[in-house]
Amino acid sequence: HDVQSHTIAVVPSYNFQNSSINLLASYNYTFVDDDKYLSTITASPTYTFTLNASQFAQAFLRYQNKEYLKPPFSIDEDRDSNDYAVGTSWFYLFAENKGFLNARYEFNKEDAQGKNWSYDGNKFGLSFLYPITENLKFNIGGETYYQRYDETHTSFRITREDATYTSNAMLSYTIYDDIEIQAQYVYIRG
Repeated sequence: HDVQSHTIAVVPSYNFQNSSINLLASYNYTFVDDDKYLSTITASPTYTFTLNASQFAQAFLRYQNKEYLKPPFSIDEDRDSNDYAVGTSWFYLFAENKGFLNARYEFNKEDAQGKNWSYDGNKFGLSFLYPITENLKFNIGGETYYQRYDETHTSFRITREDATYTSNAMLSYTIYDDIEIQAQYVYIRG
């Protein structure tokens, strides 16, 4: 499918001595094969705080309203939803703060209008960035996302439990200031 996804976002933030707080507010409009597909509004405050000279952590909340723009074929298949999430992330810095190890966790509740699409999700992630040279960096990571649906599916008569595994590796080379060339491999299995 051809996908066009357009997002506008603002992220006001305030820095304290050893922490910061910001509020992401965004709007996304997605087309699939030139058809209107999805409209999303997101608000997500994040609090970042220093643990010591080489470690910091983040805590966040997220609210997302999703409106699918084509009517569903049945009321049970209505994917319009409110998605609520809470999460945390920990960073360990090394190599003069140019490399890091990151571990993160997120819980979300997708409260869809259709019975077949409401679920609780648990997402775990781990990533590692290593600066090979001043301009060349290597990044590797993985994520596991478990979803347990609230209701027995009205057509298939099963309660869905999905597991999605994602891994990625990337080499990035800085050409000039904030301009990079990237080679990335992503593997997803569900």
